[in-house]
Order: sequence, then C-alpha cells, then structure tokens
Amino acid sequence: MSIDRTGRILEVPVEVGGCQKPVVSTVQTSRVVTLTASVKTHEPPAGTKCPAVVGFLHFKVTLDKPLGDRRLRDGATGKFLPPATHSSARQ
Repeated sequence: MSIDRTGRILEVPVEVGGCQKPVVSTVQTSRVVTLTASVKTHEPPAGTKCPAVVGFLHFKVTLDKPLGDRRLRDGATGKFLPPATHSSARQ
C-alpha cells in the first residue's frame, strides 16, 4: 500500500477477477484509519464471458485529512497494517 505526498491519497491493492470491481470503504478516527476492501461482481455484456484472469487493481482512497501518525487497520481482520510507503509518482 502506498500514499501520495499529500498524505491523503492511499493506493490499496485489491485482488479481483474478470468481472469484478474493487470497493474500499473507510472509517477514520483521530488515531486509526480502518480500510475494508471487497469486490462487486457484475455481469458481462450480452454474448461475452468474464475474462479468466485474477490480479490486483490499485484502488485510490482519499482520506478526509492526511494520514499523519494514524495507524492503518484491515477492517476484515481487525489487524493493524504495515505503514504505507510514499509513492514515487509525482502528484
């Protein structure tokens, strides 16, 4: 997981299949940001099939305020996550 220079935009990797889109929800407090990732499955266009691929998409989450020294928590497991690394891309 990475964070931009402003400290407000997290890139969260979410594993998805061919007809799935990532959904990430957040609960933000003054001490912890809890991220819960899930996927939504959609039907392919008529006459087509879902691609038989699985991979990671990087979903961007914009925080209300910079992450600062708040900790990140996985909403599915309740476990704390390693600190986000700063992305090298220019913002």
